[in-house]
Formats: sequence, structure tokens, C-alpha cells
Amino acid sequence: MGLRALVMDYAGVLDVSPDLLELVRRARAAGVPTALVSDAYAVPDGYADLFDVVVLGPAIGVRKPDPEVFRRVAAMLGLGADECV
Repeated sequence: MGLRALVMDYAGVLDVSPDLLELVRRARAAGVPTALVSDAYAVPDGYADLFDVVVLGPAIGVRKPDPEVFRRVAAMLGLGADECV
């Protein structure tokens, strides 16, 4: 199965490797749904605009590392967690 969705973290991923934003841009250009998930309460200007779904802090009632966060975010993208990278 090919990539169906891309779920990225901010802290520890995009904050230390902002070059990965190009991967997000390429995924979206190819029609791949994208999500940003972070325990942070805010991300730098422009970051959130690159994603179809943004979940920050306790916005959905659960937080990382609880796997339920990823199940809920995948569902927001219309997919199962097993279909997301």
C-alpha cells in the first residue's frame, strides 16, 4: 500500500529539521492529506497553513504519546492510523 497520509510532529521533528517542510509541501501537491500533531500550544507562523489538519496541545482531549491521538487524527483525515506515516 502506498502512502495515504502524512502525520508530522512539530517538537523534536519540524523544529529541528525545518527542511522537512518541503516533504509536507510535496505530499500535499501530490494530493496526500497531511496533519500536524504536537503537544505544543503554538507553532511558528506559516507552519499550520501547510497542513490539512492541525492538532495542538490537548485540543482533542488526549495527548501524545497516547496512541488514541494518532487514531483520532487519522480519522480526521478520513483514514485509519495504519494508513498514515
